[in-house]
Amino acid sequence: MKFMFTLLCVVSLLACVLLASAQAPSSSPKPGPEIKKLEAFIGRWNSDGDAKESPYGPAAKFSGTDTFEWVPGGFFVNHHWKGMQGSVAYDGFEIISYDSTKKMYMTRFFDNFGNSGAFTGGPSGNMWT
Repeated sequence: MKFMFTLLCVVSLLACVLLASAQAPSSSPKPGPEIKKLEAFIGRWNSDGDAKESPYGPAAKFSGTDTFEWVPGGFFVNHHWKGMQGSVAYDGFEIISYDSTKKMYMTRFFDNFGNSGAFTGGPSGNMWT
């Protein structure tokens, strides 16, 4: 009888623990207004023009496509670019974020030439620098 009572207590305790852990998770964090400003970039952008000599190639005509999309969760933007400068192909990507501690936008990029780097900046009026 004592064994059955102890077993019933253990089963009841386990049921309580399982019910408590099965509660709906707390709401997930939401991006703040600074991150929402990156919405202006979201989409696919085509460009063409005349490029000066650069690590991507000699002075020549260029054409390319830039695609900006939200990373799942909405806290970061993935920017992928691809194009041609003369006969030289270029391709790369960056992640754009907002550092709420430093109060600035930050990027980290990588390309098909082995380059990588970081930039900081933000909006100034109706322009981004």
